[in-house]
Amino acid sequence: KLTQMAMRSSRLTLFAAAMILIGGIVAFLGFPSQEEPSVTVRDTLVSVAYPGMPSEQVENLLARPIEEQLRELAGIKRIVTTVRPGSAIVQLTAYDDVQDLPALWQRVRAKAAEAGAQLPAGTLGPFVDDDFGRVSVASIAVTAPGFSMSEMRGPLRRMREQLYGLPGVEQVKLFGLQDERVYVSFDRARMT
Repeated sequence: KLTQMAMRSSRLTLFAAAMILIGGIVAFLGFPSQEEPSVTVRDTLVSVAYPGMPSEQVENLLARPIEEQLRELAGIKRIVTTVRPGSAIVQLTAYDDVQDLPALWQRVRAKAAEAGAQLPAGTLGPFVDDDFGRVSVASIAVTAPGFSMSEMRGPLRRMREQLYGLPGVEQVKLFGLQDERVYVSFDRARMT
């Protein structure tokens, strides 16, 4: 019966179809859209290192003091710690109802700094990394056979500066560059 009625009043049917089409187009254009929508990540990492320290000592001397300080914070739903020889990573997850994440991460930084004052001398960190909302658009691997790491350091840093000059580039990280070290050893026999 519906088809027969649509065939009998074809003008009304065409009008209704046109209105539905126009309404769909208006609704589609009204939907908010972004090329790269922002993603709220409710996690942060606190990392700490003491090269050469065994896992058990890392847990007792580094991870536990940091965890104890961070457990005092309101708004933290979960704390998961991963301990390896020489390093520990503490992952914090905020509750879904926490609205001001930057303020919470600032309190995490303050608590991590408090814990850092209690850590053994020579400890690297604690470092707080809450920058997970950025989307990595490009990962570039650079190799230079025949060149040493120290010879690559300068050109890579210049490349980073050039990348910062491009529109839309917010962050460039260099991974794998090692700090230059000079080791001096003395021959005791020759010194005497």
